[in-house]
Amino acid sequence: MNHHPNRTSLSGQTGKLDPITQAIGDHVSKAMSRDMSGALLEKTRDHLIDTVAAIVSGSRLPAGEAGLRYAETLGGLPQATVAGSSHRTNVVNAAQANAMAGHGDETDDFHVASITHPGCAVVPAALAIAEANGRSGLDLIKAVAVGYDICGRIPVSIDAYRQFKAGRGMHALGGMFGAAAAAASLLSMTPRQVAHVMSFTGQQASGLTCWRRDDAHIEKAFDFAGMAARNGVMAATMVASGMPGVDDALTGVNGLFQVNAPEGFDWKAPWADLGTRHEIMESSIKKWSVGSPGQAALDAVTALIAEHDPMPDEIDEIDVILPDEVSHVVGEGGATNVNICHLVAVYLVDRKLNFASTHDESRVDDPAVAALRKRAKVVPDAALTAARPRRQAIVEIRCGDGRVLRHHARVVRGTPDDPMSRQEVIDKARDLIAPVMGGERGEEILNALLAIEKLDDSRRFASLLAA
Repeated sequence: MNHHPNRTSLSGQTGKLDPITQAIGDHVSKAMSRDMSGALLEKTRDHLIDTVAAIVSGSRLPAGEAGLRYAETLGGLPQATVAGSSHRTNVVNAAQANAMAGHGDETDDFHVASITHPGCAVVPAALAIAEANGRSGLDLIKAVAVGYDICGRIPVSIDAYRQFKAGRGMHALGGMFGAAAAAASLLSMTPRQVAHVMSFTGQQASGLTCWRRDDAHIEKAFDFAGMAARNGVMAATMVASGMPGVDDALTGVNGLFQVNAPEGFDWKAPWADLGTRHEIMESSIKKWSVGSPGQAALDAVTALIAEHDPMPDEIDEIDVILPDEVSHVVGEGGATNVNICHLVAVYLVDRKLNFASTHDESRVDDPAVAALRKRAKVVPDAALTAARPRRQAIVEIRCGDGRVLRHHARVVRGTPDDPMSRQEVIDKARDLIAPVMGGERGEEILNALLAIEKLDDSRRFASLLAA
């Protein structure tokens, strides 16, 4: 028998919510009843396909394996599946493990305006709650879209780029609120309950860019994704269990926006079009499974090979000119799929670039690659930081015969300005899923995602992700 039928009333907060908190609460709580079709449905499907593929692929990478090992030590009710394994655990642990796999490398999507990787946090949270509660595939995909909306707006509300420049990472912050919103929508919460979820989430808000020193990409996977998904799901399920929070933890005195937004910054502006403009429509899917600041540079190399076909022995110097606000992220050092000079060298030597070659650590010692990498350097450029759209790049190659080959990649493939086709998204996903699940199971997963809105119970889809 339930002795606490209205546990959230314990907070004593029964008055009107402030307008922004009410708008967020309405947007999240009404997500399951809103129509979802057309371009929004299809764009969300693309990101769901891309993120599920990243989770499956990442389950065999060090961060995914570490997340699974940790989850196995915790026990927990068998509520949700850890992808690529036979392990089932509670929703909090499953969300964390799958999220760490989702950002097990640099395969997952990104949202430039908020400096976040939404999918790796939002999708694992939605998958765990949808499976545990037997929600439909349509409910799942609606929750994902709502999670992106909140993930993309929270960091912008506190001036994401100024925060990032000061050393505060937006990835964990945005991802955590996105995961919380996705979970809350699937748990059919009222607007006030959503406000309390935001309160518990805000208390866990964090993000330090010292993850740049994580060569193993394991703490980074936790920061960007594992912690974000875990904390978001935990906040939502705490409120669902009856715990009361604070109504105005975002907007009130000593709330998230007051404490974090710079003085004079208009933190209300990002919420003016909530519900009419969808952040997932402004999110990007990576063509290349590498760090997002390097995407444009590889697009530039693609163009140079197609137009000039420079051979490695013809090249004296390579300048990779990047926005100075992010050039350090893909500069010297770091993993093979992050170091842009290494990636450019591999591309020019192989004349192609795929998931296997970007992750092959043995190529660091490949004489041809090493020789070309020494001739390459990253050049930070303030003008590219100011350029729009963001994340442009220029690659300039100087050849021994005096030729100077230059390409300015102004629009990155996979961004809203130059989106990947559905076939490109599927081809990328197939390349990621098949080595882990096999070709036949991989096609089952892709076919299920292509018709996810027709699935009556997400548990059927979760069974396909189990090893």
